[in-house]
Amino acid sequence: MRHFERKFVFGVIGLLASILGGCGGTPHSDSTARLDSFNQLAVRVNGQLGAEADRVLFKRQGYEQAKLRFFQMDISRRIASGRLGELYGEEAFDGSGLLSDVTIWSLGLVHSSQETLKRLEKDHPDILELLQAFADGVNQYVAEMGTRDPALLKQYRSITHNKDYYPEAWRPMDTVAVGTQMAFLLSNSFSKKATLGTAYLAIAKDLEGAEEKLEKFLDLRPLEEEFILPVAEDSDPADTVSPRRKPYLPGGHGREIFKGFKKLLSDYTFTCPDTSMALLGGSCSNLDTPGSNNWVVSSRYTGNGKTFLANDPHLNLSFPSTFVEVALDSIHAGGTFFIRGVVPAGLAGILIGHNGEIAWGFTNSMSDVDELYGENFNPDRPGYVRRPKGQWVALEQYPHTFLVRQADGSLREETRILRWSPGHGPILTDHIKQFKKIGEAIPNTGFSYKWTGHEGGAEVVALIELARAKNYDDFKAALQHFEVGAQNIVYSDRHGNIGYYSHGRFPLRPYLEKDGAAPPYLPDMSYGENEWVKWRKNIPELYNPEKGYIVTANNDPFGYNRKPNLSGYKDYFGFRFAPGSRAKRISDLIQTYKKDDGVISVEDMRKVQYDHKDLMFCRLVSQLEDVLPQLDLPEAESLLAKRIVAWKGDGCFAKRGDERLAEVTVWVGQLLRTYYDWLKSDMDAAFTNFGEAERNNLFSNFVGSSFALDTVYHKVNEGILKGAPEIPKLYAGSLAGGVQEAARLGVTGLRWGKVHPLEFYNIFAEVLPSVPHPGMERDGNLGTVDMGGFDVVPVVAGTQASMRVPNVWGPNFRLILVLEEGKPIDGYNVLPGGNTSSLESKGALNELLLWRDGKQRPLVRFVE
Repeated sequence: MRHFERKFVFGVIGLLASILGGCGGTPHSDSTARLDSFNQLAVRVNGQLGAEADRVLFKRQGYEQAKLRFFQMDISRRIASGRLGELYGEEAFDGSGLLSDVTIWSLGLVHSSQETLKRLEKDHPDILELLQAFADGVNQYVAEMGTRDPALLKQYRSITHNKDYYPEAWRPMDTVAVGTQMAFLLSNSFSKKATLGTAYLAIAKDLEGAEEKLEKFLDLRPLEEEFILPVAEDSDPADTVSPRRKPYLPGGHGREIFKGFKKLLSDYTFTCPDTSMALLGGSCSNLDTPGSNNWVVSSRYTGNGKTFLANDPHLNLSFPSTFVEVALDSIHAGGTFFIRGVVPAGLAGILIGHNGEIAWGFTNSMSDVDELYGENFNPDRPGYVRRPKGQWVALEQYPHTFLVRQADGSLREETRILRWSPGHGPILTDHIKQFKKIGEAIPNTGFSYKWTGHEGGAEVVALIELARAKNYDDFKAALQHFEVGAQNIVYSDRHGNIGYYSHGRFPLRPYLEKDGAAPPYLPDMSYGENEWVKWRKNIPELYNPEKGYIVTANNDPFGYNRKPNLSGYKDYFGFRFAPGSRAKRISDLIQTYKKDDGVISVEDMRKVQYDHKDLMFCRLVSQLEDVLPQLDLPEAESLLAKRIVAWKGDGCFAKRGDERLAEVTVWVGQLLRTYYDWLKSDMDAAFTNFGEAERNNLFSNFVGSSFALDTVYHKVNEGILKGAPEIPKLYAGSLAGGVQEAARLGVTGLRWGKVHPLEFYNIFAEVLPSVPHPGMERDGNLGTVDMGGFDVVPVVAGTQASMRVPNVWGPNFRLILVLEEGKPIDGYNVLPGGNTSSLESKGALNELLLWRDGKQRPLVRFVE
């Protein structure tokens, strides 16, 4: 055994011995834990322990959570720390995926977690004590694994090819890392900016007239003008959007770097996996993001004295669930916590839920909090990078040693150096395979990545203080610590007050007001001239709005993107907001239920969460209706158009029993493809030095995105095509293509649910390969409140391909909280992956059925 292996193995053994040595006596006499009928976890601290009660609570939470989810927690911390290769070997270490060890480390996430831990050690030692208590509880489970879960330990040893392997202890750093990883996945947009940067180059000949052509290709206006904050309908566009600026034309070396983007067009960022294609036109896209919903309705509006908070975060549907449902009580033992809700496995406390006085919920804000920078390296002074006015600065260098599991069970060491551009961030083109292509194509060239999380964050402090908050002022004070992975956070309390606050580090980019400034959704090529001026102070906020409710669904808070010209930006906030369809539908339904009988009920809130009206597709079908009188269609296309219009006439619902929606979906794909094929043909001369395959990959990436849907809708509406000879051709072509694709895929008369089955990602595939696949038919579509998400996987049977649109993401839970003056807060929830690591456990399948059918059960009860 090599020295580092002996050190690693015996270090783990020694650590476990210390854990076992500290577990004498009755392990849990100071607390009580209970699993409810759906395996929801409740913990209460016993006796009168004063300040010690909170630490006892977090230790017991760590122990019980590990019993339910340790393998998931272990995988999560290893991904977040760039250490998955220690279990799974070379592919996990340096594979092509976003979650490989090298990629996570190269993006600066390990650095971010280290910075966060330093801040906690310096400024918040009391919070760190709670994380240590949580870790102590997890480690008590780890120490017992050999007797409690011998089958899991056996699987670990099989995975690692090491008969003596034992999982290492949990540390506060692991909790920090899991939180950092989640914040990054929710807030980063570097791959989108790489995609859009390629588009900017590709569609403009020598980059002249790029802005005008990009606006035909990409329209960032939302489909629905539904914003979180009030926007006056008659406001001057200059109030929200700057006047037209000169197009951005990078020069010199920046121009060469931009051209290097075409080397990325064969990369996974722009092409589909071998086994899948996307729904819209046989393409896939890295531009779309699953969405989430939350809203609060004040007792002043509900008509029954009750205030409601509803939240359904939409993430990848996985087994086990991303979240653990829990009730935690230390207040009766002299502590400070009395909270219920959900928390991602590996984190302590709760993320979303309520305490004794207030409730809160999250959706992703979609704000722009990162930057890709083009870097010019000095060919004569290795290790130096260009800055304005001919200056050169030295790159910072951070060595890191990885351990990689081998087939014989040993661990291979590999040391790499992370180069860091001062003021910017890690150099992506050194180690990430997809970005290395740029550096290889153009000498002395690279890209660095800046993310607000690189300075570390204090989100764990925010969540602890949020759990202790008593009113709106406390709520806002707690969220001053929420800096990374910015969220739309809604508030309600037992006194009927509602609010919304989206605190975070939002970069201030004053250079966007200059003529010729690059659109902020493109990589920056200024070599240090365009820098953030720390953080904006204009934070989105609402408190007790006059209309009586607040809705957020990843939509634009301010309405800055509501006008067509995005070349100049005033008070820029982001570019990747949701189309607004879900937010509008939620708002419409709240108003409808209020009008029906003057009272809004829990059941009304449940209906909103489970609503399946697809406003996105409905908008496109409305445009088809307007154009149909101008078309002279063959019989097959005419019949398809009638079925599409009939679907809209029945309300535009994405129900699993509908036999027309599959055809509607195919037609939408053909509509977008027809538009972009026309655009591509119109711009062929612009594709200097681009091959046909590269060109097609780029356009296909857009055709599979909601950006494309928004663009086609707006360009048709504003007359770019309307009234011209192309408009009838666009719709006639899309219907002809729809007939052909519907026949090829065999979707005519096919139930939507057959096409749209529930599909869980099983993180236990290596450990529990026999876990059953639900295989359930599913309602919903991309544009519905109960958003299913989509991807199309061709299933080949002989020469016939059949269409499948598996439901791969959606509500990870549906939570409704009811607040009323003088009464305990009530709640309802459903968790589709269950609260344990077994679909065969009691209640798990029943809960999955509840979730599929839009039903709920009571939220976990406190231990009395």
